[in-house]
Amino acid sequence: MAAAINLVRTADGDLAARVEHLVFALMPMRDGSLRTQSAYSPKDPSELKRSDFFASGLNAANENDFLADVEGYALHLQQQRALGRQTLSQSDLRMWTSPWGRPDHGSKYAIGIASVSTPGHGGFIVMHHQNELIDARWRTKADGYAGPIEDILDPEWRSRPADLQNVAFYEEDQQWAIVAVSFPELFTDYEKACARRTLMDAYPDEWEAIFGEAVPVELSSVLRLRAFHATNKGRWIVTSAIHSKDEPGFTFVTAYRNGRDRRGRTHGTARHFLLPSTEYIQRQRDSGVGHAVIDERSDRQVDASGHPLSVAA
Repeated sequence: MAAAINLVRTADGDLAARVEHLVFALMPMRDGSLRTQSAYSPKDPSELKRSDFFASGLNAANENDFLADVEGYALHLQQQRALGRQTLSQSDLRMWTSPWGRPDHGSKYAIGIASVSTPGHGGFIVMHHQNELIDARWRTKADGYAGPIEDILDPEWRSRPADLQNVAFYEEDQQWAIVAVSFPELFTDYEKACARRTLMDAYPDEWEAIFGEAVPVELSSVLRLRAFHATNKGRWIVTSAIHSKDEPGFTFVTAYRNGRDRRGRTHGTARHFLLPSTEYIQRQRDSGVGHAVIDERSDRQVDASGHPLSVAA
């Protein structure tokens, strides 16, 4: 169990607690909800203001939830140390390449599995023999090359067949979670919970097929978007928008029938409309997926040539 958490108040009166290098605070949002925010700061939490904090990805409905968030993160750090991950040296990393550029930080999780980060992005590098243990329904192909890393990732690589010496890459936004659920013994409880949420959100079909657990629509942006397009099939959906410089308070939008497909492509001919900006924003919110649908009965269709592009909405 993680050490006891000492709760204090920030300079703005928000409930706060320090967990090693991070300070967490429970703050009210503009919509009236509460959310756990975090800050990297050596200062005492009582000296910090709301402007010192940034989003943590944690949503706490009340003080009990906040305390659970903080205790969970403290336990995560404790478990992380117990896993004994090996920090890769700069001399090791200088030999590596990745789809995201030259790594500047990295950790070896186990034989054949490492994470790397670059100034722009990062993810996991998984050697072929480990990659074969990942379910094929969301496995990436091990046909990459990351430089002379074999002796670092797998000291026994020389005894393996040549076709098992390639590596697979899993980017850090969503695919990292595939590695986490495939090798749960290498991750903390906190990381595994994050991985579960990530995969249910981004890979609901694969999750259900692999684990036999249906994903509720409210837990998956993919399913919500799918439901949105099914409900609005045949309608004009906004694909881009800019503030109108000719008519302040209005937004000039471009729409296609059915919007964009699964690959982000549009089909057919575009139409253009002028919508009151507040109405456009409200439609995005009401859709639940950030898209606005055109009302052909009342929305004003315009000629694009009379509305040059200006400021992105």
